[in-house]
Amino acid sequence: MQRIFKTLIRPVVTSVLVLVTVLSFIPAAAWAGDEQMEFKNLKVSVWPEYDDPRVLVILEGTMVNASDSPFKGEVKWNIPKGKDLEIGMACEIVNGGHSCQPYEQKDKGDWIELTWKTTRSIAPGEEYPVFLEYYYNPIEGSVDKKFTFSYQPSYKIDSLTVSVQQPLKAENFKIDPAPSSTNTDSGGFVNHNYVYSNQTPNNKITLNVSYKKADPKPSVEKQVNNNNNGGEQQASGVQFTSSFKDAKIWVPAGFMVLILGGFISYAVMQNKDKQRADRIDRLAKKAVKANRTKGAKNPLLVEEKKKLRQQLLDGAISEETYLRLLADLEEEYEE
Repeated sequence: MQRIFKTLIRPVVTSVLVLVTVLSFIPAAAWAGDEQMEFKNLKVSVWPEYDDPRVLVILEGTMVNASDSPFKGEVKWNIPKGKDLEIGMACEIVNGGHSCQPYEQKDKGDWIELTWKTTRSIAPGEEYPVFLEYYYNPIEGSVDKKFTFSYQPSYKIDSLTVSVQQPLKAENFKIDPAPSSTNTDSGGFVNHNYVYSNQTPNNKITLNVSYKKADPKPSVEKQVNNNNNGGEQQASGVQFTSSFKDAKIWVPAGFMVLILGGFISYAVMQNKDKQRADRIDRLAKKAVKANRTKGAKNPLLVEEKKKLRQQLLDGAISEETYLRLLADLEEEYEE
């Protein structure tokens, strides 16, 4: 058992300790620098009971690299906790289209932090348009309804607009604090608007919404998303929200598995070679013992046995062949 530990287990344990030490420094080196990014502008749309009994929240805006060095790393969003949270889309905007990305969700206590990694390096001063859409259900009540919407910025925001859309069949719709303006869009929806400037992660926005609505149906019928580019990727993103979906974890872990596999294979082969050598030594000892009895009377038999043993050591013949030829020799010289 001690020999097996020395030849097989100890090298693996040593390798694991070395790899863990090295890989522990990877996240800090590869993912630092989130403070480089900030929002040039951001619009947050809050649509209760739009095409779903829950609240639909849409965030779209333009980030910019405000530093003097290129940025490639994680984009972070703070989203509220709530019943039935569902991420609809988490995307970069490329050539006017949504390039949706795999993402990670992490519990941060009061918030859920959603992150994805940029697919390209963003040069200093370069803009980076983004889009995030999610549903959650903070609504209380069946007819007289109320909910609180909160937004905690994850970056500095130069210009922030928050718009709360009133459901089509809602009555006595109120928001505290009162909006700075209202407007009615082409779909007949009344939008209650708020405008902020120079927001930071320390500026939490909280809106208390109440209204009366007896009809449980949403304002519009939900449309099926046939966008393969966004839909298929987001299906993957929604399903895999564990830490293994994060590249900074599974890429080093994958390398670790491969390296450990190599070490284990090497150790196993070394152990097999050692076992084979031990068996050959045992066979050789038997041959020497036989030489002392029968072989001492016949020098030719001794020489032939030496040749067979050398062939076995060189791998030219198998152990089974060696034993068979050895028996044949002894039988031949006994005659």
